[in-house]
Amino acid sequence: MHIGFQALAALSTGIYFCELTWCKPAAASMPALRGARPWRLVRALAGSRTWLAGALVIGAGAAVQAAALHGLSLFQARPMFLAGLMVLLVLAVPVLRERLTPREWACAALLAAATALFAHAAPTGRGASAGAAASPPAPVVVAIALHLPTPR
Repeated sequence: MHIGFQALAALSTGIYFCELTWCKPAAASMPALRGARPWRLVRALAGSRTWLAGALVIGAGAAVQAAALHGLSLFQARPMFLAGLMVLLVLAVPVLRERLTPREWACAALLAAATALFAHAAPTGRGASAGAAASPPAPVVVAIALHLPTPR
């Protein structure tokens, strides 16, 4: 794996969470919007410099993510995308003044451990399918699908 593409993958998620931190206070100061009036929503968002800047930042993050995926398989990039969640923790606590419960901190630690395990399991070559498990037989998939409860 190329370290530059890994950095781009982590950077793309970091850009997204920086945008989230940027737009959350703006969302709190907006008037109540309803889904039944989509044009009012469009006018409110298009008239806000904060939301327009946020859209540009999201576009930049998508471009960086596309560049990362050009050099990495999704299986190789996913741990870097997950590592970007640490940027959210760094921003949420001091900047947004979010208070995380011990359970949320434990979940963040579990996510960090899972990310490390996922990164360790990633194949080293460009072909990510080398490390992927074989698909289950079709009868097994159908049997499981027929026994799953359906939402009512």
